[in-house]
Amino acid sequence: MPSLGQAEWQVPWWFANPTALQKASLVLKLNRVPGWAEWVLLNRPKALVLHIVRHPGGFLNSAVKRYLSAQDPVMLKRNNDERLKQIIESDSRWAERFGDIAAMSIDELELWYWCYANEVIYLAGHGRPNYVHLIYEDLVAEPLQFMKSIYEQCNLPWTIEIEKEISQTASQSQSIATAWHKKLKPEQVELIRRILNSSFMAQWWED
Repeated sequence: MPSLGQAEWQVPWWFANPTALQKASLVLKLNRVPGWAEWVLLNRPKALVLHIVRHPGGFLNSAVKRYLSAQDPVMLKRNNDERLKQIIESDSRWAERFGDIAAMSIDELELWYWCYANEVIYLAGHGRPNYVHLIYEDLVAEPLQFMKSIYEQCNLPWTIEIEKEISQTASQSQSIATAWHKKLKPEQVELIRRILNSSFMAQWWED
């Protein structure tokens, strides 16, 4: 159906119950969009923003496995250079922290953007009632505890069925969260520590 092949489309009556759809909670999962998250936090106080921050080691391991290894390294390097340069143009304070962008590896470029994006979102949301900050490793260690709290904040019912589904879904998450310790190279781990130690976020993990 060509009408459903657009970027946006009205949900057909036969696809979902219109009344139920109007009552449904809208949930958007977005990765590394600091500008969008900051705008929502500052301009939409009724919109709850869940900021889940993964350890940079887990982030880099996942990025290499799922994304970076499949990209043209020359184009990826160019795009990532430009991304950090745009950050400096909008906030010159990052220039000193970044240092020489041209000399950075792709891993370092990705990690600096991880640092920038999470700092911006946290600083915009910290202390606001519509902001929830979650450390990914804590979440997967105690998924029921954290998710029950989120359900309460969203005024959603908590049932035995939901509890079972969350437990099953999260059963392998903790091993995935710590896989980077064995997967990353020593030079990558050192790079992570250097960048993380330059940020207030270092206190969020014991590693």
